[in-house]
Amino acid sequence: MCLPYAYVISPGDPPRSHRQARRGPALPPVNDRGPLEAASLQAVAAFAVEAGVSHLQVRSPRVTGPYPGGEATWRVLTGMFGPDLENLFDGVEVSLDQAVELVRQRLRDGALAATLEAEDRLIVSVGWDQDLHVSSTFPCTHAVERARAQGLSVEREEPCSGEDEGPYVQERADERFWRRVDDLALDRGEVLVETQPLPGNWGVTHYRLRSAELPSAALQPRIRPRSLVTVWPALLPDVATVTDGAVSALADGDMGRLVWALRDGSVHHRFLNDEDTDVAALSGGAVAAAWQEVGGALLDGHLMQAAVPDTDGVLRARWRA
Repeated sequence: MCLPYAYVISPGDPPRSHRQARRGPALPPVNDRGPLEAASLQAVAAFAVEAGVSHLQVRSPRVTGPYPGGEATWRVLTGMFGPDLENLFDGVEVSLDQAVELVRQRLRDGALAATLEAEDRLIVSVGWDQDLHVSSTFPCTHAVERARAQGLSVEREEPCSGEDEGPYVQERADERFWRRVDDLALDRGEVLVETQPLPGNWGVTHYRLRSAELPSAALQPRIRPRSLVTVWPALLPDVATVTDGAVSALADGDMGRLVWALRDGSVHHRFLNDEDTDVAALSGGAVAAAWQEVGGALLDGHLMQAAVPDTDGVLRARWRA
């Protein structure tokens, strides 16, 4: 979504992102937790009020864990979205006060990365350099003047600058999709079903689906709203070869994800880097496994992929294809 009046707001003049472009060296985060932070949060609220916005949707949320930004930040997130963040998904609606709190936590270099949107009225995000990016259907001149009066730099920027609009996954994880998953499991004997509630590794769950365990639609009650569902080939039974490959990749400085299944049917995964030296012990007792390097495909690529639609059948989640 692109709105015509787009601003970049930062503590100082000019915005940090503009200084970075001109001078090159990375700038330390502005994380004063004092007047600058308070002014930035007041600016978000002022833009929302002038745009007539009282609630915003959390779009494209991304969480890193297990305790992103520390325990204080974790308490904020679990207070809003439940102890396991079970109520956090792409498009969940929050109040303006909650949205401002999410911006606060992001300015503190942790917590939840997301875009906050009120359709056709307001978009708010925090850039990697901790500049605020705010766009609206309205010029919001009073909010701009107020932010500048509080010592913030406010400059116009191109609408949708740096924004990637897709493409997005278009297939729905509906009854037809699950019937096709059943067909794959019958043909192959086994597939690996991965459910991903948010971009990144948070909340990812795997299920070994064998022909004796059909229909796959029985998995649906376990899947969170608007999740991405990916169907992979079966894990490989030669665990030793998989772990040897992972060890070799890590020794070369690569990073990746190890997925392994235990005899009890449970499937586990972990992101590894060169500090993880005992891969064999990590996957001890595994009966099947797979290794996925960063930027590579798991098990030679997925077989099917779809996003969970809403109860009315409409697909509103934004998952990049």
